Amino acid sequence: MIKATIKFILWKHDPNPVGHLPIYLRITIDRKPAYVSTGKYVSPKLWDEKSESVKSGHPLSDVWNTELLSIKNKIHARVVDLSLKGERPTAALLKSEIAATDLHNIFDFVVHFSNEVAHKREGGTLENYRKHLLKLQEFHGSAKLAQDYKEGQRVRVDFGKDATIISFTESGKFMFFKLDDGGNVFDWTVKKNKLIGDAGKAIMFEHVTKDYLTAFEIYLRKSVGNNYIYAIFKTIQTIFIAAKDKGIIDSNPFDDYEMVEYKAPEKDYLSDDELVAWMDFIPELIGPQKKILEILGDNDVNGATLEVIADHLKVEVTDIIPVVDRMVKSRLLKLRETQYKKAQVTRYYRSRDALYTLSSQTQTSVYFLLGCFTGLRVSDWQVFDLDKRLHGKSIRLRATKNGVDVSIPIHARLRTVLDYVRQNPLKIAEQTINDTLKVIAHTLGMKKR
Repeated sequence: MIKATIKFILWKHDPNPVGHLPIYLRITIDRKPAYVSTGKYVSPKLWDEKSESVKSGHPLSDVWNTELLSIKNKIHARVVDLSLKGERPTAALLKSEIAATDLHNIFDFVVHFSNEVAHKREGGTLENYRKHLLKLQEFHGSAKLAQDYKEGQRVRVDFGKDATIISFTESGKFMFFKLDDGGNVFDWTVKKNKLIGDAGKAIMFEHVTKDYLTAFEIYLRKSVGNNYIYAIFKTIQTIFIAAKDKGIIDSNPFDDYEMVEYKAPEKDYLSDDELVAWMDFIPELIGPQKKILEILGDNDVNGATLEVIADHLKVEVTDIIPVVDRMVKSRLLKLRETQYKKAQVTRYYRSRDALYTLSSQTQTSVYFLLGCFTGLRVSDWQVFDLDKRLHGKSIRLRATKNGVDVSIPIHARLRTVLDYVRQNPLKIAEQTINDTLKVIAHTLGMKKR
């Protein structure tokens, strides 16, 4: 029979901000050890090294000790099972089999928690959990990278180029890079964002203290409105409450934190004329505007005049001027004045990422009107399934507040919007939608908040 030594220990090399130490399981076979985190932290004063258990002074000692004993018994049973089968277990193999998700990691916990409450929450609520945590991930990851790297330091990127960190933002969080040897800055920006995302996921509940929340709020206020910050903090608070209820943490930093207050916004409305103008904008986006971008292509040398564009579309120049003007306003086109035979000539060029911008504007316009006619929130647009909601000549929705089914008759305008919904699935993030709404309102001359 293979002899395996299985022992719980306190890992003294990684205390959390309040001085508690993580409990690790050490598996030793053939003098080769492997360590598995249990995801639990305890004060050294409340750990009994001899019995490998949490002392009774800890409020969750009975629960935790039962869990620890269960883990140890499972390992012993697995060693016996493998030995009887004539297989030789190793510490590394046992670790890989029993190393469960560390629920002290906030992001791992949210995946576990979301799965657990999926049947109790609306799809939009679960999507908000994910989106709101991206902001925390962005903050934590950028702060971590700012600690790890210094200005002037050289780093190696995946596609075989050297880069030099040349500056940080005012907040000291985001890094800007300069690539040598003709490297593509856009590619490195993507790589930078991935680095931030990866670093941001390495956050434990114990990292989030009152001071951490304060720094996070200050960070958000540089780019995010008050009520969105409120929504983000409510999500994080919900997660901490759930983690405490499950005994994963024994304190909640929100207990001592002055919570962000929700400020009721001034409600604004679209007039019927504005609603019609918004609806008329969609055919223009998927028609003339898309065709103009196709005409211009990626050519950034000569561009095209209004006459050339009109000729391709087989329309009069006067018919195309309002469309082109709106495309300039919405950042799809850029124009340049050039001298030609002693005359000023205006040429139009396709902006960088114009096709993506056009797609974003189309999706935003369509789903904004869906929200106008149905009352669905932005977070609900992402999970709206027309086939499931369509019942004869009406759409059936469930009210979030009281859970009552609401039936909305499909009138002519809504039917048009639903046709667009089928053709344009929503693939952009909520922040992109919010930013694009402002651009469209400006383009259509609507002074809305």
